[in-house]
Amino acid sequence: MSAVVLVIWLVGSVVTKYSLGQMAVLAPVAVVVVGAQIGLVMLWVKIVRESMRQRRARRDAARDIETLRTWTPPATPLPDPSGSGPIVTLWLEPGP
Repeated sequence: MSAVVLVIWLVGSVVTKYSLGQMAVLAPVAVVVVGAQIGLVMLWVKIVRESMRQRRARRDAARDIETLRTWTPPATPLPDPSGSGPIVTLWLEPGP
């Protein structure tokens, strides 16, 4: 952790107009700002990944529905295991 603070302190003094002494005073603020930026990046990565996962799930569900719409029932009904006659088959009506 102290290595991270040291890096932020040194990089901050190089890229800003502040000297090492002034940046040492501002180091706690710089650590908070860098932490907040990293937190925001992690939040947006999580949001994008979740959005992509939901989009993939909706696409898969739509593909499953389309598969069900185009399914054709067997030509002959399957026999009833009890031997009393054919099982009632499920006929899907085509959509609009």
